[in-house]
Amino acid sequence: MVREERLIIWLTGEIGEEAAPAVDGIDWRKVLRLARANRLVGAVFDGLDRAGLLSTLPEIVRKSLEDDYLRQVTGIRSALDLAAALTGRFSAAKTPMIVLRGPALGLAVYSRPFLRPFSDLDLLVRKEDLPRAKATLGEAGLRPAPGTFPDRYFERRHLHLPYLHPETGIPVELHWSFDHPYTLSLVEYSELFSGSREADFEGKKIPTLEPADRLLTLALHLIKHCPFLSELLEERDFSSLLFRGRWLLWVLDLRLAITPPGEKLDWKVIAEKARRWNLEREVSTCLTAVAAVYGSLSDEVSFPISRAGPGGLLRREIYRRQLLYLKDRSQSGRLTRKLFGLQAESVFRPVRILDLSGYLFPGSGWLEKRYRVRGFAVIPAAVFHAARGLVRLTGNLLDYLYYRFRPC
Repeated sequence: MVREERLIIWLTGEIGEEAAPAVDGIDWRKVLRLARANRLVGAVFDGLDRAGLLSTLPEIVRKSLEDDYLRQVTGIRSALDLAAALTGRFSAAKTPMIVLRGPALGLAVYSRPFLRPFSDLDLLVRKEDLPRAKATLGEAGLRPAPGTFPDRYFERRHLHLPYLHPETGIPVELHWSFDHPYTLSLVEYSELFSGSREADFEGKKIPTLEPADRLLTLALHLIKHCPFLSELLEERDFSSLLFRGRWLLWVLDLRLAITPPGEKLDWKVIAEKARRWNLEREVSTCLTAVAAVYGSLSDEVSFPISRAGPGGLLRREIYRRQLLYLKDRSQSGRLTRKLFGLQAESVFRPVRILDLSGYLFPGSGWLEKRYRVRGFAVIPAAVFHAARGLVRLTGNLLDYLYYRFRPC
């Protein structure tokens, strides 16, 4: 890990817990580039201010950081105002809604809401409430994002609908799920709504997840975007690889969510929910990652830590390509670059093929949780699940090809 990366980790952690790294000879332009690439401008600017280091920066770097942060504040304020307005509309329509991730984290776990950047506003509703939720967004002036597939494809095969608020240009994603249907997570969405909290933004109330649910879903989100996190933890340059993959912000989110201000997490509840929702490995891996970057976890953290096995040949080969991609993208072939590309309208991103194989042939423990069966009843459940999964996957692929290549 280079000095600039080490400094950013110190600045985004709890300043004062350990001695500040020496800043003599620091390449401040590199600090700025890393902060921008990892969406940590606000946290780095705030850390430099708290550490009394802003005056030591070259003027052009200090001004760039300050300008970036002020733009971030303006954008976040507009998005939070929109979130508050939409909260009122959803409440009037008697449609439960929860604001997810960026804005909710800024309000709940960061010291100021403007420190946590986000590119869009994520809203969670119940799947059965989609018609009313869509009507509510339409009445608020939001329109489906241009250039995407029609709603019927997303509603059948995806996890959210993309919208745009024309007045502000803010993208809004209407979620009914955290991930595509072919994963082994078993999140109970009804529990998320029954336990939701309200966060305050300048006198306006915004619905958010309660702390345990927030931690669990953040772990799910990190593993979704960094599926080889457990393998990366074995690398000596793990923290540097997080910088290169632009995942550090999500590790910081988890670090702050572990110790939310003003309250203590009930780790028995977290462990019990993680077991029922099949997220034990995700949470364990993410807690290990937080400790690897920011140091030992608080003594209050109580969760069984386990490591994933080596995986099959396909997983090992795709991981080898990811590692090459992270360390030197210029040396990665076209196939490797495509493996980790983003194709927002499809769940068939190449790297997610691992999810599909695991979903079709899960272990008996998962089948017992999902279908509530025991003993020999697991066998017909496994056959039913695999057949049903293949039918759904085939239908998904046909729908995707139809909407992708249909004549305009």
